[in-house]
Amino acid sequence: ASGDPTALMQEDAARVRVVNGTYTEGLPERTGNYLLAQGMQVVEAGGYAAQQYSRTTIVVYGPKLYTLRYLMTVFGVDATNQIVFAPDATSNVDIEIRVGADALNIIP
Repeated sequence: ASGDPTALMQEDAARVRVVNGTYTEGLPERTGNYLLAQGMQVVEAGGYAAQQYSRTTIVVYGPKLYTLRYLMTVFGVDATNQIVFAPDATSNVDIEIRVGADALNIIP
C-alpha cells in the first residue's frame, strides 16, 4: 500500500509491548513514550527480555505489517535475524519490541 507510513501504522492499531534487551534502566519506558507520541498503541513498556540484544529485535505475533514496516524504519532494521515471526492468536499484543543497545542512539 502507498501512503504516509505513520498514518498507515496508526490505522494498523497494533497492540505493542516494549521490553528491555539491554542493561540500561528506563529504556523500554522511554521507547514506549516515544512511540506513543508517534501515535502507536503501546500497551506495555518495561521488564527485561530473556537475553541482551546489541540490535533491536521485533517479534510479530499478529498480522500488523504496516506497524512492522514503520518500526523497521525507526530502528533501522536491515537484517532478517532482527525480525521474528511467531504467530500467536492468544497473545495479548500483536508486536513485541526487544529494545537493543542500538536504540540508545535512536530514542531521545
